[in-house]
Amino acid sequence: LPTRSRSPGEPLRILWSGRFDPIKVLPVLFDALAGISEHPWELHILGDGPERKRWEKHQSRTPLTGTVHWHGMIPRAKALEIMAAGHVFIHTSVKEGTPHVVVEALCLGIPVICHDACGMGIAVDSRCGLKVPLLDPETSAAGFRNALLRILEEPSLLESLSGGAFTRAAELDWDSKVDRFLAAYSAALDSSPS
Repeated sequence: LPTRSRSPGEPLRILWSGRFDPIKVLPVLFDALAGISEHPWELHILGDGPERKRWEKHQSRTPLTGTVHWHGMIPRAKALEIMAAGHVFIHTSVKEGTPHVVVEALCLGIPVICHDACGMGIAVDSRCGLKVPLLDPETSAAGFRNALLRILEEPSLLESLSGGAFTRAAELDWDSKVDRFLAAYSAALDSSPS
């Protein structure tokens, strides 16, 4: 897959995916996007769950200049097709391990913007994404907005983070983890007294 890039004037295709549960705090992304009016963007939301009506209401009350697509629960192949057309993946969750969808995004060369917390704060580093402090909803919204503005205003950043996403995905691959564990055990055995 090629690294992500965006042509001048092309809308930034933002991806969000997950179960609509309170810990996912999707509305913070709507609040972040409300502050971006000078650049074209579109948001693709994949998933469903108990918070849907509340989140749709939040979105309808938020002044947004971009387009929001609610795709709902769709087959995995279709979800990956939508993701493959995206530029950046946003993971707004506040309490989670390392979600599989974050690793899937990295495998597709999609930079990730997430909170600097939990497993996603470890999986995503400065080569493959941008991290937002997890303090309160206002700080999160401002952090996601600033990260998106950086992507929008620094065209080379998208390509650089996309290349880093491929690199990081390879490091997070299970084969790579097994190789590192085996090397660590071998080194420990080689250095232990006989």
